Amino acid sequence: MNIRRWPPLLMAALVMSAGLGCARRPASLLVAETKMEMGALPEARVADIEPVPPVGEGVEGSGTAPLPEFPRMIVYTASIELRVEDPKAAIEDVWQLAEEMGGYVVSSDVQEHSLPDGSRTTKASVTIRVPAERLQEVLSQLRDMALEVLRESLTSRDVTEEYVDLNSRLRNLKATEEELLNFLQEARNTEELLAVHRELSRVREEIERLEGRKRYLEQVSRFALVEVNLQPKEVQPPVLPDTWSPLAVLKTAVRALVRALQGLATLGIWLVVFVLPLLMIIGGVIWIVWRFVAWVWQRPKKE
Repeated sequence: MNIRRWPPLLMAALVMSAGLGCARRPASLLVAETKMEMGALPEARVADIEPVPPVGEGVEGSGTAPLPEFPRMIVYTASIELRVEDPKAAIEDVWQLAEEMGGYVVSSDVQEHSLPDGSRTTKASVTIRVPAERLQEVLSQLRDMALEVLRESLTSRDVTEEYVDLNSRLRNLKATEEELLNFLQEARNTEELLAVHRELSRVREEIERLEGRKRYLEQVSRFALVEVNLQPKEVQPPVLPDTWSPLAVLKTAVRALVRALQGLATLGIWLVVFVLPLLMIIGGVIWIVWRFVAWVWQRPKKE
């Protein structure tokens, strides 16, 4: 191969890599490419994904064919707050339920609080992941173990478009990787070798990043996230008998008298230490001003 042709060929490969890796293809083409690649996905992944019904007829008068069916990937997140007899025992039941359903525990937290009467109460929270197809079964069993369901919510997020886009970008990047490997074998000098190797490293790093994101989407769509908050049973305060005690009344009266005397003593101290000197100073200033004004008014009469 003539070495003078290398710069244009390498530049064309780099431009093609950037264009194919960054540009998004039309939705119909992405859907068609994903449909062709579904045979390469794991069987469990295909079985777990619910297909979307066909969109229907194309645009009227345009001759566009109906869009083909494609798999959906839904990320479910559920949150439920329960009132239970014993949060510590209930959190162990939730752990066991997650394992029985083929899921796992993400995190858990147990907190103890003191009540005004001196007793202690416990609150707990646990986050689990369970297979998405068994989510309703898990929520039903969580309701059964509770005295009362205080709050429940369920949200979903469709990540199908992102997953299809990742597949398309990965396919383009892998094709670019093969072309760069061919260029690497045909490099004739160190400069060409370093340039191709640098671009190959960048492409491989992007492939690893996209493959990691793809595995993450597969994982979170396969396992639903369930956040469980466990509240203790409400404790009714004891009803105290309505009794009258002369000694208690006497103590209350004495305390009130002491507080009243303390208030009077405080008022007297303020009057003697603060108010009386302040009044004397103000009165002295007023008396001096009055004497001066009187002297001014009497002076012309004497002259």
